[in-house]
Amino acid sequence: MGEDIASAAFWLTSKPHQKRESGFPLNSLSVHIESGQFYNDLNIKPRNDSQEGFRAFFSRVAAQPEVVYRPMIPADIDHLFSEFQAQGWEKPRGVLEGYLNDQENGERIIFIAEINGEDAGYVTLYPEAKDAPPFREKHFPEIKDFNVFKKFQRRGIGTGLMDRIEAAASGIADTVCLA
Repeated sequence: MGEDIASAAFWLTSKPHQKRESGFPLNSLSVHIESGQFYNDLNIKPRNDSQEGFRAFFSRVAAQPEVVYRPMIPADIDHLFSEFQAQGWEKPRGVLEGYLNDQENGERIIFIAEINGEDAGYVTLYPEAKDAPPFREKHFPEIKDFNVFKKFQRRGIGTGLMDRIEAAASGIADTVCLA
C-alpha cells in the first residue's frame, strides 16, 4: 500500500468500541496487540504521521476516475489509432476498421476500456479460434490482440479487460486460447 499508510500490527475484533473517531473507522475495531486495549482507549501518537498518510492515500484512491468497459464504436478507430501513433506502436487503421466490422458481424467480441472519454485499451475475442489450429478444431474461443496504452498501465485496466473477455469466453467454452 505504501509507506505513507504503514502502521504497527494490530488485531481486529468483531465487537466494536462504542466510541467512533471521524475519518478512522478501524480504530473502533482495532485492538493493540501488547495491551489488549482498543486504540480508541489508548493515547498513542500515530507513527510517521500515519493519520495524514491514511487521509492522503484514501484521497488519492477516491480521486481516481472510473473505468467504463464497453463494446467498440466507430469513433474508437480514430482514438485508438492516435494512441498507437503517440506511443510509437504500429497498428494500421485498417486493422481497427476490420475489428469493428468483425464485431458488427458477430465474428469478434471487443471490450474497450474508457477513462474520462479517452480510450485506455482494448481486448478482442474470436468466439471460435481462427489463428490457433489445434484450438480451432476444438471450437475454443481465442483471445486476440490485448493492449493497454502506456499512460494507463498499472491501474488495473488490463485486469478489468481480461476479466470481462474471460467471462464472455466462459459463456462459449470451458477453455480459451490466447494467440
